[in-house]
Amino acid sequence: MAALSAFAGAYIFIKPFWSYKTTPNAIIGVVAFLISAALIGFLVRRLQTNIHDSRTNEASLRIAEARYHAILEDQTELISRYLPDGTITFVNQAFCQFFGKHIHDLLGKIWAPMAHPDDVLAITLELSKLTPSNPIVAVENRVIGADGRVHWCRFINRAFFDEGGNLVETQSVGRDVTERRELEEQVMQMALHDPLTQLPNRRLFKDRLQKAVAANLRSARHGALLYLDLDNFKPLNDARGHDAGDLLLKEVAGRLLSSVRDMDTVARIGGDEFIVMISDLDGTPAQLAESAGALAEKIRLEIGKPYSIHLEGQDHSTLVLKHVCTASIGVVVFPRNDGNADEYIQMADKAMFEAKAAGRDTVRIFDPED
Repeated sequence: MAALSAFAGAYIFIKPFWSYKTTPNAIIGVVAFLISAALIGFLVRRLQTNIHDSRTNEASLRIAEARYHAILEDQTELISRYLPDGTITFVNQAFCQFFGKHIHDLLGKIWAPMAHPDDVLAITLELSKLTPSNPIVAVENRVIGADGRVHWCRFINRAFFDEGGNLVETQSVGRDVTERRELEEQVMQMALHDPLTQLPNRRLFKDRLQKAVAANLRSARHGALLYLDLDNFKPLNDARGHDAGDLLLKEVAGRLLSSVRDMDTVARIGGDEFIVMISDLDGTPAQLAESAGALAEKIRLEIGKPYSIHLEGQDHSTLVLKHVCTASIGVVVFPRNDGNADEYIQMADKAMFEAKAAGRDTVRIFDPED
């Protein structure tokens, strides 16, 4: 329609000239005018279309951005973005609620205070691994929640770089994994600890012994193993049942723990068998044997003190049992030139059987000549 209008106007404009004698120059002028008019009309329509498209694109962009922010706000994950210096530039509502902060208290602040103080350095080291070729790093660390409790969270950090490879911003998406961590710790506890006494079991003890042997070889220091077997545990178990036996084992575990340092290890490795690892000893072989033997003697006397076992009856009454339980103890000092972790346990076990053979309730130190 616009083209027809342009031609119609041009016709009305040039019609009077046809009544006169036309010349080639006049014809050329008219044609040029018509072409110019058509071109101007086309450019005007094109400009109008571009303006309309631009406005449409801007509206679509605003809608897309609104949808993007709505998606972020609707997520239950903890979403944040921060600059290379750690300054927070964006957080969603889930993030604010989890940390008990208003958005204005977070934007422009550093993320570090929300992490557990002991984990900040480790987190920083992990984030330093973000590169253009490795733009995603997962970090699992502790944070302080709005409830004041320590939570474990897993954060997926995605870095954005400019054309020069410089870090521009990092987006972090995290979720609370405290329940999973607690479950894993419970499973680990069950796998590596005795369920009755909560002492390390044979597997965990052997791992600690291997590490202690390696450390002592490097430092030229020594340790000692004390292998204990209760002398008259079975009669109590047979006469009064496993409940009485379990209570006695718990009491023995407590007495062993109170007899050694925090740095030492007490483990239950069998029914009524315990083993103690003493670390960081120094001296001549004779002095080491004397020190380990003296500690074993101290433990023997402690174990031999009378026990009062409180059994609850079916009628909720309490029966107090008096019992005397002694221990035979074998001792070996490590490291030696002829042993590893398994062999040291066997040496201490052999010395314990020698104590049994000597009449029980005694201590024997492993002698390689025997």
